Amino acid sequence: MLRYAITRRFVITLGICACVTLVPTRATAQLGQLFVEALDASGQPILGLTAEDMVVSVDDEQVPVESAVFANGPMKIALLVDHGNQLNDVNGTNAIRTGLNAFLDTLPPQHEIGLFSIARTIQRRVDFTGDRDELREGVGLIFAESGAPVILLDGINETLERRFDEEDTSWPVFVLVLTDNAEGSGNWNDNEYSELLYTLVGRGVTVHTVVLMTRGGSNATNTALNITEFTGGLYLNINAVTGFENSLTDLATRMGEHFDQVSNRYRVVFNWPPDTQVSLGISSEPGAAVRLFPDRRIPQ
Repeated sequence: MLRYAITRRFVITLGICACVTLVPTRATAQLGQLFVEALDASGQPILGLTAEDMVVSVDDEQVPVESAVFANGPMKIALLVDHGNQLNDVNGTNAIRTGLNAFLDTLPPQHEIGLFSIARTIQRRVDFTGDRDELREGVGLIFAESGAPVILLDGINETLERRFDEEDTSWPVFVLVLTDNAEGSGNWNDNEYSELLYTLVGRGVTVHTVVLMTRGGSNATNTALNITEFTGGLYLNINAVTGFENSLTDLATRMGEHFDQVSNRYRVVFNWPPDTQVSLGISSEPGAAVRLFPDRRIPQ
């Protein structure tokens, strides 16, 4: 069986079977995932494949495939907004509202968005919906709040656990709209933080960040950068509050375009011990051109 290698972030070639060496989501993980593009001879996506069609081998030993789902569901986007102290200092209420509305106007309409504010407390402003008018109304109720820290880690964790169903077929996405505010979450130790990172990756979450720098950064912006890079998202920083509009427009455009590029892939979940090499073939389509991707990382 032919094998073709890929790196962690870049696919080199096509072939009947593809091979990849990657680190699973954590050192002790037994379940891993790959995103698989399968094309027929005319270059069109092969539809209707199931777990039974996927032949996965780990270090040349075939392993069970837990699931194989055509991952073309729309994005489910949690829009988390820091409207706290730093935004208040630059009188940024109108500018951040303009930016958020530009994001809503630009993102393609099939994707659901939930609006959450994360300054001082975590508050759901609008539950996940495709109704852009309802979301704009929610944006209009966001005001800068003096003295309020950003509740970043707790906000991400609580939103993930309470608002995202692991069985949901949508693509889970977080968009963080931040300033370089102080982090006001509860105490997180290294193990808890690592657990959050691996949970995000294991559930296929992508995190994007747009951050206004008013004082050169903060612990919250450093955390956001780390999470964004770890999950394969975009990190955009601006130096003036008026930059929210252009940056959020650009982000929404790139998210929509990237979705179109990756929505023809299967998400394949299988038993994956650490530090092993994985190969995958499609038994029912011996002539299929297969490409493997470790995630849905957006090009920088």
